[in-house]
Amino acid sequence: MTHLKRPKGLKGRVYIPGALLMLSLVSHGLILKIPVPQLSQPETPSESPLPQPEDIAVVILPEQEAPAAAVPDLPETLPPSDVRPETVSPAAAIPAPEPAAIPPEPSLPEETAAPTEPEIDPSVPSDDAPVDDATTPSYSDPDPPAPVGPLATYGDEFPHHANAVGGCFGLAECRRVSGEGSYRNVARSLIADLEVNGYGVKLRDDLDDTGRWVYELTVPGSASSPQYLIVFSDIDGSAVYVMSDQVLTLNELQALNAQTSSNHQAG
Repeated sequence: MTHLKRPKGLKGRVYIPGALLMLSLVSHGLILKIPVPQLSQPETPSESPLPQPEDIAVVILPEQEAPAAAVPDLPETLPPSDVRPETVSPAAAIPAPEPAAIPPEPSLPEETAAPTEPEIDPSVPSDDAPVDDATTPSYSDPDPPAPVGPLATYGDEFPHHANAVGGCFGLAECRRVSGEGSYRNVARSLIADLEVNGYGVKLRDDLDDTGRWVYELTVPGSASSPQYLIVFSDIDGSAVYVMSDQVLTLNELQALNAQTSSNHQAG
């Protein structure tokens, strides 16, 4: 084995011998000249359409739980909760037959108790007993009071004033009218109604006095002598009228009240 000597003066340096360099170059050249087999190209896929993947049903299995306590057996078939009941169309309404009229039962006559005859007290006279006319007082309608002095009664058809009130100066035949203005207004109203009812009316101007009007009246269908309708003015402003067989003054009319009172006291 040959030992290569380092040249003098080159300590610490390494030199590759030329033989090794040449050997390396030759070996590489031989390697490059070795024929390399040609690699086969991969087959290109045809352009035919790819087959469509088949639908695969995926079923998700429920998770299995641990066995629980024993559950009583359920019926094998349960009706599904989402099944709706079949709707049945309502049948046509059939009118109910009217009840047959029941004839009313004949009512039986109620038994009435036999009337009991009331006990008759011999001390009390019965209605059927004859009544002694001598002991029975007779009742009749009281006669109207007779007119006082010369005053006359009014006929049934005499048209009194609507607001007339009887009994002035204590005399039944005296009439007083208040709130109608003066006595002249009352006199005119009376005369108008008397003429409508067929009375003959005549104003006696010769008998007029302050606060008094005198009318001569003829009753329809009567042949008696005329009577006088006298209308006075009282001190309170009201009107007073009377029917008389003679002409009176207001003082004479008031005096009749005193005369009537004295006659009652004497009787």
